Amino acid sequence: MVGLLAFRSAWLAVLCYQILALLVVLVCRPSVGVLKPKSSAITGVALLFVLTGVLLAVIAPFILETGQLSQRMGAVGLNGGNYIGFAVWFSLINPVLEELLWRGVLLRHGLRPCAMDAGFGGYHAVVIFSLLSWPWAVAAFAGCSIAGWLWRVMCLKSEGLVLPMLAHFLADASIMAAVWWFCYR
Repeated sequence: MVGLLAFRSAWLAVLCYQILALLVVLVCRPSVGVLKPKSSAITGVALLFVLTGVLLAVIAPFILETGQLSQRMGAVGLNGGNYIGFAVWFSLINPVLEELLWRGVLLRHGLRPCAMDAGFGGYHAVVIFSLLSWPWAVAAFAGCSIAGWLWRVMCLKSEGLVLPMLAHFLADASIMAAVWWFCYR
């Protein structure tokens, strides 16, 4: 967040977060393996996360004024020219590191929602509140918390991180695509 708030750089914010996540993962070691998918039903649920970006593309015109998001993205150094590189990097690296951190190192057993799921949503809410009005940011916080819970359940049910990583990748990539569609097309 320092990169985003102090230096107004999305790249710096993401890189600092990813380096910190990687250090925590390397020091603490995930308690669950990556490659151990068990259930094809869970794979189907993972694939549904591509709808995250579709939903964002549909509701974006109702929650944002024209140019508002692209102006806010420009304020943190993202514009049409460098956004695609950022989106690709973010979509490929972030799901792996976040799943290793949140579901690997910080994993809590049990299928009910827990404080860690809200922590995952809360971390994302800090960024989301800088982009959206508060009612939509609260809804996004709830959505991120639910996603964190569902990815944790996927991890526990499949006894591995590959399916949560896939679902997280699909969510991030579709969100990045929806933002590009809304701001830069």
